[in-house]
Amino acid sequence: MKLSTTLVIICMVMLLISCASIGKNMEINLVSNEETTRSPFYDIDIDTFMDYVIEKEVADFEGLWDLEDRYKIGIVKEGTGYVGFTLESIYEDWLPKMIKFKVETIDDSVKTTWYMQNHSVQIYDKELLLLSNNLLIAGNSILKRLDSQFPDNQFDLSIDAEYIVKMIEEIHPIFIMEGKLGDDYDELKAEYLKTTKSLWSIEEFQYATARYLVSLQDAHMMGLEISDNYLDVELTFQDRGLYILDDQISPEQMKVLEIGGISTADILDIINKHVYLENESARILLYPFWARDEVMLKLAGIEIPEPQTIPITLLKNGEHIVIERSIINAPVYGDQPDYIIRHEMIDDIFYISLTNFTNGDHITEVVEEIEKAVENGIWRFIFDLRGNPGGHMYVGIRLFDALGITNRPDHGGIRRISNRAREYHAEFGDILPEAESEIEPSSTECENPNNIFISVLTNRLSMSSSRVTGEIVQDGKIGNIIGEPSANATNSFGGIIPIYTPILNHRVMVSHIWFMRPDADADQNTLMPDILVPAEEALEMALEYLSRLERGM
Repeated sequence: MKLSTTLVIICMVMLLISCASIGKNMEINLVSNEETTRSPFYDIDIDTFMDYVIEKEVADFEGLWDLEDRYKIGIVKEGTGYVGFTLESIYEDWLPKMIKFKVETIDDSVKTTWYMQNHSVQIYDKELLLLSNNLLIAGNSILKRLDSQFPDNQFDLSIDAEYIVKMIEEIHPIFIMEGKLGDDYDELKAEYLKTTKSLWSIEEFQYATARYLVSLQDAHMMGLEISDNYLDVELTFQDRGLYILDDQISPEQMKVLEIGGISTADILDIINKHVYLENESARILLYPFWARDEVMLKLAGIEIPEPQTIPITLLKNGEHIVIERSIINAPVYGDQPDYIIRHEMIDDIFYISLTNFTNGDHITEVVEEIEKAVENGIWRFIFDLRGNPGGHMYVGIRLFDALGITNRPDHGGIRRISNRAREYHAEFGDILPEAESEIEPSSTECENPNNIFISVLTNRLSMSSSRVTGEIVQDGKIGNIIGEPSANATNSFGGIIPIYTPILNHRVMVSHIWFMRPDADADQNTLMPDILVPAEEALEMALEYLSRLERGM
């Protein structure tokens, strides 16, 4: 019997066993919360629940679980579904008995209602999946069984790993590009398949998958994401090392030698094994984030004690000093703008701030204002793409069209046409050619009938469609770039297609296109600004530059 079939049977048996369990022992009801901005409470006697859990003899969904060291969760069966409620939490506004999630069968399909940390609600079409003493819920959240009397059992997750390798080798263009695939690919693939035959947790599977994906040299296919749990310290990467700036210790930057007893060189090596960084700008941006990420610190072998304070060894004036910092939970990139696009006139310069490339009526409104401005003789524009991670390039095309720049530089590329690529494009009504691949040449040809000049503001977080927009402006000679270089390479993989593994239903995004910037003689690795300044100074510099610019220059 195949393992995937075995797992399905195991889960079905556990589900049937639990159907007649706790419901016979306790009366359970939902209780509304008077504060509507918070999760509702669950009417349950915790002492009775704990006694019930202790007596359980079957390792099913019901029991005590840990969620990312932030919540202790109790799970009980209710009807044909389950309720997960808090027993403890590190967050003061999450009280005992508050509902963290509900799993229900609605219209013959499973719906998971998930209460986020801020008590907002997300709905997922995902079932619970039990693997040994790990529980996968809402598609990507992993709960670990607490104080389990049930032994860990090994599951052959190489079935998922083999599926990932098979699909990637069929879809990704790196396998049809001569000399692009690294010499160590076969070794890394073999290690991945071997490792995943004897894993004890879903987390380890994700880490192993991340190590394999690095071999594809594709930043769009990162297997790990920076978490919101990180070391409370500001780091920078320069001169091939990590530095800390803390005014309470010293007004000068100090080199970081060790974190938690592990050398920074070893930590950076672990990062490189799990995350593909496309260029030097990516290393400057992301090394400081990853080097304080809780998951990456654990992968580097750093023990996170209780309380969660970690020693950091610094070099200050030739002497070693040790400070301690805690692991905190907060948005790693800080507060994000609450709009997609906004615009204003700054004197006679049309300023546009675009936070992501999402199409909609908000874009239509700005397009109409751009067209009016061009008709009225406005020719100087600023596209502020600082912090914009990208999205659908159709948004950028609409902005260029509104300016009258309808013939733009073309990005060349290699599209690999697999069966999965055909299926995916067919979902959107696109029919791909019958060939196994297609190649499009690059072109820098550009027509600018309204003599428009665009200053594009970038920082290291201006990626994907943001970077493409900058390349069109720079290579088409219709403006300039001001700010910092993008952490996204100019020639890179993209055009991502989702695949889902058979056991974990783990989603992996696979690129099927190799993009090449329009100007083959320009930097093929980094989009370098024409005016290099710190990102926070880019707008002021653009306004100064444009105010002195004469039309036609």
